[in-house]
Amino acid sequence: MTGMPDRRPPGVREFESDPLPHLLDWLRQPAPDGVYPVGTGPDLLVVADWALTRDLLADPEERFTARSAVFGAVPSWVSGSAHTRALTSPLARYLDMLWRRVTDEEIRAAAANATGPDHRWPTAGVLLYWRLFARLLVPDLPERVLRRAERAILLAERIGDRAGGRRLLRLRRRLVSSTAMAGLADLSADRRAEPDAPDDLGRLLRDFFDSDDDVAVATFALFGAVCRASSSVLSWILLLDAGWRLGTGAGVTLRGTRASAPAADRVREALRLWPATWLIEREVRRETWLGAHRLKPGDLAYVCPILLHRDPATWTEPAEYRPRRWAAPPERYREAYLPFGTGPGACVGARFVTAMPARILAVLDEGDPLAVTVHGAAPRFDAICAPPAFSLGSQPRSDTTRADRSGHPNVRGQLRAL
Repeated sequence: MTGMPDRRPPGVREFESDPLPHLLDWLRQPAPDGVYPVGTGPDLLVVADWALTRDLLADPEERFTARSAVFGAVPSWVSGSAHTRALTSPLARYLDMLWRRVTDEEIRAAAANATGPDHRWPTAGVLLYWRLFARLLVPDLPERVLRRAERAILLAERIGDRAGGRRLLRLRRRLVSSTAMAGLADLSADRRAEPDAPDDLGRLLRDFFDSDDDVAVATFALFGAVCRASSSVLSWILLLDAGWRLGTGAGVTLRGTRASAPAADRVREALRLWPATWLIEREVRRETWLGAHRLKPGDLAYVCPILLHRDPATWTEPAEYRPRRWAAPPERYREAYLPFGTGPGACVGARFVTAMPARILAVLDEGDPLAVTVHGAAPRFDAICAPPAFSLGSQPRSDTTRADRSGHPNVRGQLRAL
């Protein structure tokens, strides 16, 4: 089974399969206009200039089509339209209410099941969020459907964690996901026929979508966003708090230290360095210009927050994890800090993604600092930017296990930009 031929230009295929070398090159040698063509033509542009970023994401002339990271798979969804805002606003309020319903005791219990050498993060973080929120999102979902949804989300995590052999995993995930979404659609149809159905997420989605299939796709997408994207932020903070930086080798154990910055500032700084949404897509609707670059319909332009957040014109020591910078952020930071995008297609769950990791950190900070054993060498880039695999454990007794936080000498210079 060979599948359909990949007709993307070779440069685009190379960038999408392994973007880190490109990001490193661009950070070492920034483009004067902050725009980086990928491939042989302007088929794909990566944008890191804050002024062009605003022009692209908050375009009043509607030259570009936004694609929602959460609801992009729903056929009837048009990001940023007046119609879809009728759902995004109440959904944001619902998610804001959701994280407040979790108790500290529930967080402690879930975190206890995510530590130890057998629990590899960020997958352990995905499971932590799943245990906290799956039943809150859909309280009456049959157990068999819930297990299918959990398996599909974990398969997505495995796909991101594996360099090869992804085709079979993607096939398995599609099969499991289709079964889970069929169960979600059946539940939606049953509840739609009940005049006294509970006032929950399902009710919110059914009031907006006429199709139970669309309700199922949207619910499943929210499962993934809550579990994968938000847990990725928490995973990055745990790793960065321990002193990880690009170049830290696999097998190294980093001794945790008592946090010296508020949890909210650590969240903001992790989202600056390694934002979960590392590319924000826009498709060109009609011929136009982006700075000095002429674009035709069908071309793609991506805002890259990783590059935008490391501009030395805005950030002091932009490659360093410095949570204390948020006590007095730079004057222009609102223009140059876009972990959730802006304009049409901006992340509807931005408040949830920032608030829940801060809550979990506040609970974890009550205990002893945890040691971090690194199992992977580099971040993983797929739909989200996830950290390399690691596990959490009690502190080693010897200080000799602490890693050189500046990276290995033979790669220090090469990796300094990140």
